[in-house]
Amino acid sequence: MYGEPEASVFNIRKREGEAIVEIPFEEIQQGDRLLIPLGSIFPVACIAEQSVEIDLSWINGESTPVLKFVGELIPSGATLLGPHAVEVIADVEYHGAELAELLTQAQQKEMLPLLWQNFAKYYVIGVLSFVTIGFAFWFWKAGLHQAISVAVSIAVVTCPCSLGLAIPLARTLAYRILMFEGVLIQRSHTLDDMQKVQHVAFDKTGTLTMSDLHWRNLEVIKTIDRTSLSLLFSATSLSYHPASKAIFEALRPLGLDLKNIAVQEKIGEGLFFAYQGDNYKIGRGVNQAKNQYTVVVYKNDGELMTIYLDEVLQEDIIEVIAYLYQKQKQVYVISGDAKDRVQALAKNIGITSENVFADKRPKEKAAIIEQMPSGQTLYIGDGLNDQLAIQGAFVSALSLNNQLQFVQRANMYFLSQSMRWLPKLIEVAGSLQKTITFNLIFLFVYNASTVSLAMLGKINPLFCALIMPLSSIFVIGVTVKKMQKLM
Repeated sequence: MYGEPEASVFNIRKREGEAIVEIPFEEIQQGDRLLIPLGSIFPVACIAEQSVEIDLSWINGESTPVLKFVGELIPSGATLLGPHAVEVIADVEYHGAELAELLTQAQQKEMLPLLWQNFAKYYVIGVLSFVTIGFAFWFWKAGLHQAISVAVSIAVVTCPCSLGLAIPLARTLAYRILMFEGVLIQRSHTLDDMQKVQHVAFDKTGTLTMSDLHWRNLEVIKTIDRTSLSLLFSATSLSYHPASKAIFEALRPLGLDLKNIAVQEKIGEGLFFAYQGDNYKIGRGVNQAKNQYTVVVYKNDGELMTIYLDEVLQEDIIEVIAYLYQKQKQVYVISGDAKDRVQALAKNIGITSENVFADKRPKEKAAIIEQMPSGQTLYIGDGLNDQLAIQGAFVSALSLNNQLQFVQRANMYFLSQSMRWLPKLIEVAGSLQKTITFNLIFLFVYNASTVSLAMLGKINPLFCALIMPLSSIFVIGVTVKKMQKLM
């Protein structure tokens, strides 16, 4: 919109009479009148009150746009493509919506990476082979009774608990720790891949800085007529860009009327609408200084008002950057924002100037990621303009916001208003790797020694029945202890 298109957190706006309130998705009730910005997702199934074009790729992978007419049902998880922001009626409450089920299922889809799946398959084949060999050898040497005893001993004493219980338990505990930090893992191999990451690249707005902006020159409100303020309030109510949010939140306490206007949002340009024969635009000023963040309201190409906005650094970002350098990671800023503003921010938080890239379009961001040495890059972004970079990154993280249709493309997403989750992510990934390594070593040593003894006829089935559960308790206890250190 006014530069980099950003979005809000996991909330939606709804109309209550003449007022507009912002609520979490979880509070949506049947019959609520929801305001859906252009390019945003329908959190629940909704009834269309005008013809709209939607994208169903988040639901079924189908990329062809679908047209819905007045009175038709728009499914939960659909994305609004046009022609403009709309107001719809919720057909169900959120907890009964398909989107809520999809998000829950995404977190329940945990499975072992392909390496461990193959390991498990060959482990079972190996156990059956040893049972067969042991039975055949002792049947030939000592008869049926001894053969059965050896075969049962081998089958009982082998313990796959490291693979079948301890490793999945370690992953579950890792995910639980990260969830408390506001990080949700989308891909099962993410924590394994984090061990290889050598470069960390940040988008600026919404990652290094807060998505929320603050209106600095509020005194300008007193110089504008109430009708113009109502139009500004109505237009920004249909957008989740940080600049729109700042304006909307500042105007909301004034009790302004909602105007019936059709707002068109153009990425990188602004909001456009018409009212009573006049054309309005809310966007960047033509002659603004590069180190300023301003929004200008135009009426018929004339400037109606200028709004100055401030950015705020993410909590703990300076300490997080220092931590990354301490861990010998290369840190980058790749932003579409003005060079002066990006360079000043990077200097303030300790990122070297040669690792700062500004005024970059989405394709340029992706090209920078692809050209980084070894390609082992974690990219952290939060909006539409980050999608190409996310697809090209080795590991990616995306801020969870109202643009849920993009979450599926990232390895993980985060809710936190602080970046302190990033050091925790690195620590958890490292601890998980050490725990998995311990479990695999234990799996090999234990099974090699006990199966050898069983094959030689040195241990009987009763002893095996005692030692196997003890080994399971041991390996699970060690796993929990190792992971609990991070809680």
